[in-house]
Amino acid sequence: MHLDGIGIFDAVHVEVGFGAEKSWLEQWGLVERAYKRVQDLYAAGSVDNREAQAVVKEFFIHSWHLSDWLRKDPSTSVRFEDIGTLVTSQPDMRVCNAMANTSKHFDLDGKMTARVSRVVVHPQCLVTIEITRTTGSEERDALDLATSCMGIWRKFLHLHGLNP
Repeated sequence: MHLDGIGIFDAVHVEVGFGAEKSWLEQWGLVERAYKRVQDLYAAGSVDNREAQAVVKEFFIHSWHLSDWLRKDPSTSVRFEDIGTLVTSQPDMRVCNAMANTSKHFDLDGKMTARVSRVVVHPQCLVTIEITRTTGSEERDALDLATSCMGIWRKFLHLHGLNP
């Protein structure tokens, strides 16, 4: 049988369904997209300061929440203790945790906090994160910190046999 001809569709309906089952890969995708948005901010030149603040916070929130997704996904071997070791062994992951928790809780009652403290909007975007501890405070560039966190996560995933 041979079909020949030209047809015209006046409407196409495409639907994607999402099941109740969750995978750490879903959260990893959010982390990767949020990181790309931080990179794009720095490449864009002039930016809106509120948007820059939101994009940076979004990255650190998604990045920190990856720890929950890894622990709760039965397809991984990641345990609560593994995340604890990661945080205690990697200072930048402590800052990631502080950024996410400061964004959620506003004040952490004497614990380390981290927040976007300054955004340079022109001629090139630069976002500064202020990290405050009981011993004092320091500032870090948001893109540098995000890049460090991505490297830490990639190494952690590799060590646990997880390949995104």
